[in-house]
Amino acid sequence: MKKFYIFTFSMITLGLSLYSCGKTDCKNCEVVTYENGTEISRQSAVEYCGDDLTNIENQPPVVIGNKKTIYECY
Repeated sequence: MKKFYIFTFSMITLGLSLYSCGKTDCKNCEVVTYENGTEISRQSAVEYCGDDLTNIENQPPVVIGNKKTIYECY
């Protein structure tokens, strides 16, 4: 019976650790456009994780004339 409890506890711990590893580096990101420093539009947030989040956070702003579009992640 003792082995059963140890096995069950181990499986629960393993399951929780695998679940938590997958979600630790996720953020919600919105595309925001500014014109002359004033926000003029904001798109709905999308969740990004892992490499996708890294790519989004490293994107340079897109500047066209007086408008600048960036990702804001939180």
